[in-house]
Amino acid sequence: MRISIWWIRRDLRLTDNIALTAAVKSGDHVLPVFILDPALLNSSYVGNKRVVFLLEGLRHLKADLEARGGHLILREGQPLKELKILIEESGAEGIYAEEDFSPYAKQRDNQIAEELPLHLLSGLTVYHPSAVVKVDGSPYKIYTPFQRAWKSLPFSRRNSLLPIPERISTPPGIESVPFPDPPTLAIKTMFSPGESQASLHLNAFVEGDDPPIYRYAVQRDRIDTLGTSQLSPYLRFGMLSAQQAVNAAYTAIDAAPDQDASESAQTWLHELIWREFYIHILDSKLETRILGELSKFSKKLTLLTRFCLTGRMLSANIQLETGRCKKRLYCSCHHIYLTSFHIEPTWEKLIRILCVVIGPKVVLARKLCARTL
Repeated sequence: MRISIWWIRRDLRLTDNIALTAAVKSGDHVLPVFILDPALLNSSYVGNKRVVFLLEGLRHLKADLEARGGHLILREGQPLKELKILIEESGAEGIYAEEDFSPYAKQRDNQIAEELPLHLLSGLTVYHPSAVVKVDGSPYKIYTPFQRAWKSLPFSRRNSLLPIPERISTPPGIESVPFPDPPTLAIKTMFSPGESQASLHLNAFVEGDDPPIYRYAVQRDRIDTLGTSQLSPYLRFGMLSAQQAVNAAYTAIDAAPDQDASESAQTWLHELIWREFYIHILDSKLETRILGELSKFSKKLTLLTRFCLTGRMLSANIQLETGRCKKRLYCSCHHIYLTSFHIEPTWEKLIRILCVVIGPKVVLARKLCARTL
């Protein structure tokens, strides 16, 4: 009896999951495992909204697994230690996980791969960062040439998303820690977690007689309407794969009724490519060099501009440069407070103060503050 571990990280879904598919194919039984890593959960970059969304997303994944004969194993601690214990308890022969490219993830995975049979598979992006490089093999530093190179590659999986395994057999007798109590939120987030919710948001954006994707190029910059796809948190936690989103974009482009609609859908595709570009930057370690250069001029930057440049906002579309009107500033600040899953407590306090100070001077409905990719 062969047992494989599916180590869940940023892929809280069953559809189009290359790590899950590989684990199912390689073993008779699969252990779906999520490790509550204190190094991540206690990070100053992780806010309560993000933790709540993650835990609720895991509960939805647990239910989806149980519907197919499996169950989710939850562990808490240092990943290398917990994976060693799981292999000893189960006799698993391999660990399958979706490759991540953050500095912490790469260091963690390299350490684990030295001691355990870890198999990393590409699924976080449509194309692995090593596939989108210059002729000399060096990484792109500018988005526009990266976009052209990305679009020039063959889109081989366009109509072949990986299906959900019909059955996921999990061996009995493997203990799981209970779900921790989620943090208490001062205000409810506007996103419901789970793979099914991600699909609903995607379908609402790209399907129908007059889907919003055909107005995205114009409405994404308006604060009086929900002109974006609302998919950022689902892509961040892998409740929706990058491939699914890009598939939907290309399908909408092909079905566009006119040139304006086609260009609007392409604008959304370009935003998805921007996401891939930033992961490309992470993988090539250019982010460290870029932020190092920015730090030389930090004294010349306003507080809010530095906040934007250090990447602590959920949405790259929101602009907080000096010179914007107070109405736009308030909307942006209020949006971050409502939706950001990465914001640390100190920044959250700052934004709440900004909302209180500037907010009474403008009249905005809460729905106007929804700005995510």
